[in-house]
Amino acid sequence: MVFRGQGLHDGHFQISAPAVSQHLKVLLEVNVVTMEKQAKQCIYRLNPVAISKVEEWTRKYRFDVEPQV
Repeated sequence: MVFRGQGLHDGHFQISAPAVSQHLKVLLEVNVVTMEKQAKQCIYRLNPVAISKVEEWTRKYRFDVEPQV
């Protein structure tokens, strides 16, 4: 996915720049992403520790929704 000044475009959907900014702000506040300023750009990266915690939490529910054979 590529975020440009006008929004996010990945070929499947479009999100406005203000919506992307709001989502990134929330993810930054809860430490799911980190942000590094480089010149006029802000580089956002996933926090691997936070993502692994989310993955671990979702594993508990994975078997509850898988069809029984």
